[in-house]
Amino acid sequence: MIRNKWTLNDYITYLLLTLVFLSSWTDINGIFAELPQIVLTQPEHWKLGAYLALITNFGNIAPASLVLIKCLYKKHTFNPIPINYIIIIIGMLSCLLLVFFWQYTTIIRNQKYSTALLILAFFLSLLDCTSSVSFAEYIQKFRKEFISALFLGESLTSIIPSLLAIVQGNGQLHCIPSINGTNITGIVYKTARFSLLEQHVKMYLKCLSN
Repeated sequence: MIRNKWTLNDYITYLLLTLVFLSSWTDINGIFAELPQIVLTQPEHWKLGAYLALITNFGNIAPASLVLIKCLYKKHTFNPIPINYIIIIIGMLSCLLLVFFWQYTTIIRNQKYSTALLILAFFLSLLDCTSSVSFAEYIQKFRKEFISALFLGESLTSIIPSLLAIVQGNGQLHCIPSINGTNITGIVYKTARFSLLEQHVKMYLKCLSN
């Protein structure tokens, strides 16, 4: 029988669970929300979004491996708590490294690539994809009334970075009718209200608070 009346502890538990699940995709969604600013400085320019999307999908090898291990070792009880700690701790470290090294590039075959950003994004995608499996397993340890906290937390992972990007003023531009007397139209991006470093620090502190 489902309890209709919640106690204060129930509300606190629900809130804390939502904050934990908020850590699942906030980092990757934050990178995509910052793309209009990142592409202005990185050598891939707008192709960077395609690279990040591809790398994010490669992250699905982690939950696929986890499911395979569960199938091979059915007799063993799966405990998602250690995996959740690994996800949160490594995610925090990756976000911290991302704050300082996202601009670093490497020359490969005479062409620059945002290797630091792409590598860290890959690690974050591994963790985020795994969290979709481990968090779903973890929430089963609670009453069924708390299951919605999983969906609420994961839905906020895209809303919060998007709101921060809007406040920052990402992607605002205006067109110049002509350049040097020609008929070529130029595009000038407006300066963001705060820098990418400040935005990344805020995103890291957000992950840290979770």
